Amino acid sequence: MFNPAASNSASLPPATAYNLPAPSDEPLEAEYSEDTDETALWSSNDEMIKEMVEACIQDFDAHGDDSKVSLDAAEIARNSITQGTQEGHMRVAKHYITYHKKHNPQWDEKAITPNTPNDIRVYIQEKCGSKSNGYQGCRYATAISIRAALTYWYKHVRKIEDTSEWRVDQATGQCFGLPTRSLIVAKYMIGLEKTKAKAGEIQQSVKAMTVEMMHSLYMVCIGNPKLSAAQ
Repeated sequence: MFNPAASNSASLPPATAYNLPAPSDEPLEAEYSEDTDETALWSSNDEMIKEMVEACIQDFDAHGDDSKVSLDAAEIARNSITQGTQEGHMRVAKHYITYHKKHNPQWDEKAITPNTPNDIRVYIQEKCGSKSNGYQGCRYATAISIRAALTYWYKHVRKIEDTSEWRVDQATGQCFGLPTRSLIVAKYMIGLEKTKAKAGEIQQSVKAMTVEMMHSLYMVCIGNPKLSAAQ
């Protein structure tokens, strides 16, 4: 039987990574329809979605620190993401890599393992978790931008063909799809949104989004292989 813990010594233990508190076990309430017409979802709302995501890039320092880890992370991001990628995506990828490398120098930024969804969850939690719990307290929209940028990152560094699901073969440990689409990440995003909403931190523009806008936002976060770079 496949043992995820033994498959990658650099992977992080679930929920206790870097000794951070485990997220609340919120039930997964969102359901995604496989019959959705993805092309129709990209309408006049796409610019609004793009602006909302890009507005959160200010939560990521453009230069970062001057440590070797940070500089190496910037070079990795620059070499792995194509020239047409928005600067904001590269900035998020750089911070994501730097964060994990500083805590674990052996962490492989290009590996996709059964524990990669937890790596993503831990980073989103660090950026957007409550300040009272020792996290940075960024907005929920920042969590959305992180998920979108890391979807782009993992699509390009591994050239994944199947982006319709996240699945792990329990017999071999082989991973399929995008880790940003995993249940772990989806559940955490829902729990985070509820927490932010209760604290009155969800922006009115997000509260007022229509179902069509939410479908478009979903496409931004998980990526659509049919869309061009311009879209």
